[in-house]
Amino acid sequence: MIAYHGGRGHHEPVIRYGQMILQRDAYQEDVHCRVMEAYVQSGNRAAAIEQFDALRKMLRRELGVDPLPATIARYEALIK
Repeated sequence: MIAYHGGRGHHEPVIRYGQMILQRDAYQEDVHCRVMEAYVQSGNRAAAIEQFDALRKMLRRELGVDPLPATIARYEALIK
């Protein structure tokens, strides 16, 4: 559903479905990235930053790691 709506520029469903997936499995960094992209594309840069910060904090707290380099790169490209 995320790929379907994302490919059509439907940002709200991407955010909604992405958040539903992340409630079940918060470790899916690719889903976090899709949600961040949807936030930025819908004009909500602040929400994208919050999404990344929440991911980073969760990974550090629970696993003692940072997001994957690819996730960090996507985030940095989005918020420029």
